[in-house]
Amino acid sequence: MKRYNIIKLKNITPVHISVGKDKDYDFAETILHSDVLSSALAAIRVIFKGKDDDVKEFLSSFALSSAYPFRGGDLFLPKPLGRMDVDVYEGTKRMEEVNYRKRLKKLKFLHIGLWNDIIQGMRPVVDIRQINGEFLFSQTGEQRECFRSEVVQRVSVAKNEAEDNTPFFFERRFFSNDSSLYVITDAEGDLFDELFELFELLGQEGIGSGKSIGGGQFEVERDTVDINAAEDGNAQILLSMYLPQREEMEKLNLDESVFEIALRGGFMAGSEHENLRHLRKKSIYMFKPSSIFATCEPLCGKVEDLRPEYNNGRMHAVYRSGKPLFIPIKRNVL
Repeated sequence: MKRYNIIKLKNITPVHISVGKDKDYDFAETILHSDVLSSALAAIRVIFKGKDDDVKEFLSSFALSSAYPFRGGDLFLPKPLGRMDVDVYEGTKRMEEVNYRKRLKKLKFLHIGLWNDIIQGMRPVVDIRQINGEFLFSQTGEQRECFRSEVVQRVSVAKNEAEDNTPFFFERRFFSNDSSLYVITDAEGDLFDELFELFELLGQEGIGSGKSIGGGQFEVERDTVDINAAEDGNAQILLSMYLPQREEMEKLNLDESVFEIALRGGFMAGSEHENLRHLRKKSIYMFKPSSIFATCEPLCGKVEDLRPEYNNGRMHAVYRSGKPLFIPIKRNVL
């Protein structure tokens, strides 16, 4: 069992997490990913602390998970990729797989207790009533999902009278009173204290699209979580975005692994120079959370500069962190 520091983003206001496509606001990303969060922290650090000469070193000094939901004292982690082996009962009667397999496919988040069992190679026994939409709860009873989504119509006001105002749809995620998001980090001591302070500042500024109308603001609380890492395991599961170093690629054993990749990019929205915020960063592919790699080799990832090619004296490095947060597991979860 290993203990990690976590930061809870409490009382979060309705948030829109962009899927990274221009003007595609009617759909939102399910997870607020680690690379976005770490970049936001680095930008806050530059703006409020004036520390702009060691950004890459700062981002290289810690690993951060993507943000996952919690409700009350119950934490949830992403369902591992690949087939999920569980025994499902309805009361005292064991169900046939054909009757619940579709519901398992819809799952995105597992209660951390069940998740800990699965990464140890165990086959959990659950009641069908523990499954509710995207969530697998630890027990039956009152099971409310941590959030709901709502699509509202907004209007983009034209910059001049010759153009028409443009209506568009905007999806926002609402969290219930006792639910929000949290992140796991390997940072400790003074470094964790600095991250916590930066998250406090980020909560005042807001995250995601819609910050101009008060979206994505939150309060912070520090806590810890125990993860039952399989020290005798033979694989690793990813809880963050991951950009491997070139020499790490041959260690990943991709033929025996289960993984997803995503194109990461977007605009320079975090720049302190307003006239640069319309520029699109270079794009890069990263491995997504829940990917499982059939290796026990240490994997460090890297921080990449995605600054666009633009002839401007104020142009600065635009770093994207691909530092991974891996948890050792037993490979029979694949």
